[in-house]
Amino acid sequence: GVIHFYTKTPRLDKDEFFDYTKSISYNLRDQSKVNNYSLELSRKNWASYTSYTKSYFGDIHMGKVRNHGYEDWGLVNYYSKNINGEFFENQSVNNNPNLQRNTAYKQKDLIQKFNFKISKTARLILNFQFSESSNINRFDKLSEKNEDGKLKFAEWYYGPQKRSFISSKLSFQSKKLFDRADIIFAYQKIDESRNKRKFGSNFLNTQDENLNVFSVNSDFFKRIDRQKSIAYGLELTNNKLNSDGFESLVNSNNLNKSISRYPNDGSSYKSVAGYFNYKRFINRNTNYDFGLRISTISIKANWDYDFFNSDYDDKYNTLFFQQFDGLEMNNSSLTGSLGIVHRMNDFNKISFNISSGFRSPNIDDIGKIRENSGILNVPNMELKPEYVYTLDFGWSKFNKNFRTNFNIYYTILNGTIGRDYYMGEGNRILYDEELVQTMANFNLGNSNIYGGNFELKARVLDNILINGSITYTKGSTLKDMLPMPSIPPLFGSIKLKLMNEKSQYQLSYRFSSSKHASSYSIGGEDGLDETPMIVDSNGNIQYVGMPAWGVFQLSSLFKTTILKRPIDFKIILDNIFDIHYREFASGISSPGRSLNL
Repeated sequence: GVIHFYTKTPRLDKDEFFDYTKSISYNLRDQSKVNNYSLELSRKNWASYTSYTKSYFGDIHMGKVRNHGYEDWGLVNYYSKNINGEFFENQSVNNNPNLQRNTAYKQKDLIQKFNFKISKTARLILNFQFSESSNINRFDKLSEKNEDGKLKFAEWYYGPQKRSFISSKLSFQSKKLFDRADIIFAYQKIDESRNKRKFGSNFLNTQDENLNVFSVNSDFFKRIDRQKSIAYGLELTNNKLNSDGFESLVNSNNLNKSISRYPNDGSSYKSVAGYFNYKRFINRNTNYDFGLRISTISIKANWDYDFFNSDYDDKYNTLFFQQFDGLEMNNSSLTGSLGIVHRMNDFNKISFNISSGFRSPNIDDIGKIRENSGILNVPNMELKPEYVYTLDFGWSKFNKNFRTNFNIYYTILNGTIGRDYYMGEGNRILYDEELVQTMANFNLGNSNIYGGNFELKARVLDNILINGSITYTKGSTLKDMLPMPSIPPLFGSIKLKLMNEKSQYQLSYRFSSSKHASSYSIGGEDGLDETPMIVDSNGNIQYVGMPAWGVFQLSSLFKTTILKRPIDFKIILDNIFDIHYREFASGISSPGRSLNL
């Protein structure tokens, strides 16, 4: 499956040439402001869409009602004032521990799209996007404490994240090899950095990444007859990554070379893939879908060995680099799927699908160097691809006023990529003047993931709707039965909506069950150290895992017209009972009660 986001495409030959929309959002609790301005122009043979969004997100206030019973969990008693170039030698007292200081940031986003009618059967869409943020503080790292119980970092922030994207999409029709085709040429540039400085240090360490992504996608569709159709296509991508590391004296422009997050002499990730899909109706009620995809992945990565052999190696113990002599990796695979859908009658449908998948290790999997909470993630050039095999079954029942969906699946991962101890549990090295445990990504053998979800939508009366969903997921390695990372606890929601011609009201409830510490993976991916902890009589710390939570939200929508302009008013009261909670794997407490206009 894939999550596919579409940006708005301007429409040709609308009744109105000029269509301007403005939206304003304001959160009274954290004083967040989001302003959007959009303009659509439409003619017979061309159209334009422009959207500009300017956002400010304030410091987040957590909920005060602690039903989970951990009175101190998540409270921010101290924080760092070292932002915007200011220098403070020590941590500062937070006069409101429920206020998560250093979570505010700004962002601006621009989208410009053109739609041209080249001929009766051809369209050209040009798409330009630009996004830029302010510095974004890493709140969980700024909350991390040293052995003395004081804040470890004076500064830890992402530098301004800049993303530029440009693409052209040519859509046209034919009557020979295909009925319609889409060809997309795209280029994307992403710049980001990670910056950190400890209390007591005058040196700011920076890791800077510059990524350029080139891609070509072509998709073709052909209907053979009323029962049969085919689709096929080709994809080419080329990712080029430059990664640098350096340190600088506070308020100085002098830079010294330091360790980078990714290979510091450049790396690239290239892929070539082609696919074919065949769909056929066996009869009026049954159809099947068969697909194949072949993929080839190529990776190159290089390190500057002169740097690692220098005296600087005394600070960063880089013994793990002895495994590398440059890196070249090529992986290929043929994957496929077969799906069947049967409509038992006008109100019931079942579906069955079997599929295989393939994931080649990427640069992040193989070459990343990252320290987090005393665990140093180091490169491993011996990593191999992982393969996935999935069975899933779905059932739907629907009529005018009622609809249910039930889906279950079972997945086997072969050669599962996950973290394990690099030099054995308990073996530590000196890294950045600290003793750390080394871990790396390995192929952990076979594992399984299984689960299901249930959805319900019902119209109680003509203007009253109820819908809800619940999702369950479980995963573990097959050999040692160790928990898999990124497996959320049971979660779901239920919503009651009242609709009138010019207004809507909705009461919703979101919830999540708890996740015990024993269900967390050993690699630390899910942030067990961000959950509540208890201290035994010997002073040993034990994390308990993520507590269960549930929050209510009330929202309303009113439609009106002022000076012949249609206006929508939306009012959202979130987390009505001001519950304190955190989403699974999050290092920050979710917002408490807030009113958004």
